[in-house]
Amino acid sequence: MPAGPQDVTKIKEDGWRQGSALPSDLVDSLSREGLLQSAHSRDDLLIVLSHHCDVTSSSLAAEPFVELLSLKLVSKRDGNLDWGKNPRRYQFVDSRTSPLLIYEVSVHDRVLVPRDRLLGYKPDSARAIDDETRSRLCRWVAARYTRSAFPDSFNERVGPAVEQIRPLFKRAGHLLTGVYLLVVDDELPEGESYRILLIATMLDEDYRDASARASAQELLDRVEAIMHDCDGVDIGLTELRSEAELSLHEIRTLKRWDFD
Repeated sequence: MPAGPQDVTKIKEDGWRQGSALPSDLVDSLSREGLLQSAHSRDDLLIVLSHHCDVTSSSLAAEPFVELLSLKLVSKRDGNLDWGKNPRRYQFVDSRTSPLLIYEVSVHDRVLVPRDRLLGYKPDSARAIDDETRSRLCRWVAARYTRSAFPDSFNERVGPAVEQIRPLFKRAGHLLTGVYLLVVDDELPEGESYRILLIATMLDEDYRDASARASAQELLDRVEAIMHDCDGVDIGLTELRSEAELSLHEIRTLKRWDFD
């Protein structure tokens, strides 16, 4: 039976919000009804992706659905997937657990279910993701529609370099929260080089750690050496910075370089 207006307010009262983890009995119920697109083990998480205001809206007609995102527990960390460097797959570590748990997300593993299916259940507060992870996940999903695009000719020239960089990032990519390029949007003809600037960022607390910064600089130096061997690409300034040192102007000007 469709939920009435009074029923829907119970969603807010029960504590549902963006980032809430669905309890296992609700996951099982949705799965039995065929509302989930993939299988879920007890170790996996299913969280609410919809905005707080949409989750708790008093109007079921205005917000009939809630969007869910599946987080799969995996055994190995891949630095290429840390900090949103890949637009289709994302990994994060839940540092609140012992041992640490590694979750992987596919941007395709999202599903809409009727919002009134939350009624009668409370979120699993023990497994809710922290606010910082929730915020980063939401920005990563949104970036699928807003991420930077590079000229085809540039992508072709750096393709061999990217294949060499991937293994480096797999091992140590967790040190860098982003890699940004300053590069023209034009399709340059053969014989005309792209002149680029490259800036890599770290969490501010990691950047202030001398050992972590040295390891990140070593990684960046290897990336720079690989890029120098790209035909048709001239790399100028290469710089490692704290995220706190990246200005709004630079964020608007630079393009985030994803490793897809």
